[in-house]
Amino acid sequence: MLIIKQLVKSYSADQQAITVLDLPHLAIDPKQKVALVGPSGCGKSTLLNIIAGIVRPTSGEVNVLGTDILGLSETKMDTYRARNIGYVFQNFNLLPGFTALENILIAMRFAATIPAGNRKKRAIELLERAGLHHRLHINASRLSQGEQQRVAIARAIANKPSIVLADEPTANLDRHNAAMAVSMLKEMCRTQQTTLIVSTHDMELAGQMDAIVNLREMKPDKPEVVCNVSA
Repeated sequence: MLIIKQLVKSYSADQQAITVLDLPHLAIDPKQKVALVGPSGCGKSTLLNIIAGIVRPTSGEVNVLGTDILGLSETKMDTYRARNIGYVFQNFNLLPGFTALENILIAMRFAATIPAGNRKKRAIELLERAGLHHRLHINASRLSQGEQQRVAIARAIANKPSIVLADEPTANLDRHNAAMAVSMLKEMCRTQQTTLIVSTHDMELAGQMDAIVNLREMKPDKPEVVCNVSA
């Protein structure tokens, strides 16, 4: 389970503190698929980055699977991220000079959760499920945006993480590729029983999740979790 309490992230600008995220409470059960929605600037990406341990909050608590991740050292935070978090970035963040297969193998080598002898087989299987069996050895820079997103999703799920975070996963894709990416993301998380948290402006995508959390409505004077279960 993911439990967040009194989470605040502020930045200093022109000698003033600007709060970009103020989240009183949020609890997400294992295996749940959750959409974070709200206008630009409401803190969706910031929240994902805090859960991933990429950004440290100004204050608050973030407990993942019984671990207070904000108390981890930088070294332990890196290990936590590699072993427990899969991240699908809006701009894919693939290594352009490496092939689709190599991008996944590098991520698997860093996390070391999959035995070395099994990594290549698993990476190939994931890319085949993504419909990229003919693109294994093509550099990421030569893949289409839709193909890059599917590689990014395969990479995110490769280490069998507890949580997959996806930041606007359809923002740079046309309708066809967006539908393929969403279908793949949901199916892979369902198969591995992985929690999925997606930030999005796409309400059609949000409606496909188990629950929708509107960060714009998450205010300190509203201590209850705003979590609308989708139909």
